[in-house]
Amino acid sequence: MPKNNDTPWLVCQNRKAKYDYFLEETVEAGITLQGHEVRSIRDGKISIAESYVVVEGQKLIIRGMTIQRGINSPKDYEPTRDRSLLLHKKEIEKLTKKINEKGYTMIPLNVHRKNGLYKLDVALAKGKNVRDKREDIKTRDAQRDIRKEM
Repeated sequence: MPKNNDTPWLVCQNRKAKYDYFLEETVEAGITLQGHEVRSIRDGKISIAESYVVVEGQKLIIRGMTIQRGINSPKDYEPTRDRSLLLHKKEIEKLTKKINEKGYTMIPLNVHRKNGLYKLDVALAKGKNVRDKREDIKTRDAQRDIRKEM
């Protein structure tokens, strides 16, 4: 953990996001958390691999984000409960407009700590088909071969 409190540091990330989606626009959002969840995140007990973001009314909700039970968690704690994301109203309206018009979806990219708070990077994304994924693999392999020869 860095000693400088304003240096952002990565807690967890969604590694398959760039492989499965074309990422268009990224937004940083706050997450509403309970105290015991913050302690669990600090211990590294978080996963966003199967999570996604939905719009409900004027709110953005993250579903499927797992924060495992910590030492001081209540007995009725649900690790995959829905958590709301904190954004300005204009940002939410802009994102919902793009989701409704162009067929985008919103996926979480990573959770990081910034200025003592936990933030979530959310991206507007379009799904890739199998052909696009194969092309990405080919270009990655070609670049790896070029680096090896140099």
